[in-house]
Amino acid sequence: MGRCLERALDNIMEHCLQCNSTLTPQEKECFTCGSAVQERNPKPDFGQRFQTAVKFLFIGSAITMVASVFTDLSFIKSFAATVVLFLVKNSADNMCESKKR
Repeated sequence: MGRCLERALDNIMEHCLQCNSTLTPQEKECFTCGSAVQERNPKPDFGQRFQTAVKFLFIGSAITMVASVFTDLSFIKSFAATVVLFLVKNSADNMCESKKR
């Protein structure tokens, strides 16, 4: 019974990554060592959402480009859109990667 309660409390309570002291969910920094506590489920920022949107647009454009070979859609326009979205996707990836560092 004691082990089950201990495991349940470990899942509920936060622990400091530096000194492993127990923290409440409301605390933003460790009271023992003073290090900042990371959020449990951080919300994605604008850059990550933009990166995801551009990735889906690029995939959709690539599918449209392949479909334009077999239909009456303009291949040149869909190819140009795919290339532009590829460049935007790469630059968004680079910007988000530099912010993580």
